[in-house]
Amino acid sequence: MNKYPWLLELLVGLLGAALVAPLGAMLGRGIAGNENMADLAGALTGLFIGLPLGIGLGMGLAARWLGEKRPFLPLIGAFAGLILVMLLAEPTRLNQNTNLLFPVVVVASLLGAFAALHWGQKRP
Repeated sequence: MNKYPWLLELLVGLLGAALVAPLGAMLGRGIAGNENMADLAGALTGLFIGLPLGIGLGMGLAARWLGEKRPFLPLIGAFAGLILVMLLAEPTRLNQNTNLLFPVVVVASLLGAFAALHWGQKRP
């Protein structure tokens, strides 16, 4: 099989995010309409929903291909990572630095998905 299955899971998770997040942003912008700042808010909302969705689906697909029995857990973990960042954004003033907010959301979603997938597994 694959010598580094965790690397495949992370890379396919990133690929899923790269494919789904822009679709979420376009969908969010289209739903919000063209009123003042509504299209920007809709695009950001769609992006922040599409990003963990793509990470979770991509990592779950890779996990299923590698023979994991719980491929749905990365989806839950990716959204848990997003929710954790959003809850901590105000106390840590992360919401004032958008150049740092987006990478933190990506890393937190990846780590959440990866941790949820491998939680409780015994190492060989």
